[in-house]
Parts: sequence; structure tokens; C-alpha cells
Amino acid sequence: MGSDAPEFAGKWHDDEGSPLQLLFQRLDERDGPVRMHLDHGSDDVDAEIARLLRLGATDVGPGRAWHVLQDPTGSRFCVTGNSPEPTTRRDLD
Repeated sequence: MGSDAPEFAGKWHDDEGSPLQLLFQRLDERDGPVRMHLDHGSDDVDAEIARLLRLGATDVGPGRAWHVLQDPTGSRFCVTGNSPEPTTRRDLD
């Protein structure tokens, strides 16, 4: 997971086998609250979107390589086709 694009500040993968992967992105927003955005990787994007909608998410719509949802508190997140499989790589830039 990751990108060489300059807006990405780093990435983290757990060495202990967790499927959690974090990608840190720089934002040019100087005002407003600090916020976060999660991308949820899935091997079956359509099934995961349906599951999350049943759990209370709201469908915002498709993006280029992701699908945007909103949780019940109003925070948006994306479902992507990035595999949630564990990785043995850890990379902190």
C-alpha cells in the first residue's frame, strides 16, 4: 500500500500480522479541526459496501478507485480494493 506522490507523508504496516495499514497524507487545510479519513480495504468491495450499509453507513458515492461512505457520526471513509491481508513490511518515513 502506498504512493510516491508528494502529498503522502508516510505509511505504516504492522509486523505482527495485523491487517491494519495506515497511510499518512498531508493536507493543505490551515483552518478547521484536525481530522482523519480512513480507507477500508476489502477483497470484495461490493459485499463490504453492502455490509457497512446494513450496519448504518450512508452511501455517498463512488470515487476513482474507491467508494465513499459516511458513518452515523458524519465522518466519511472509503472502501477500496486494497487487500486487507497482513503484510510483513513496516515502513515509517
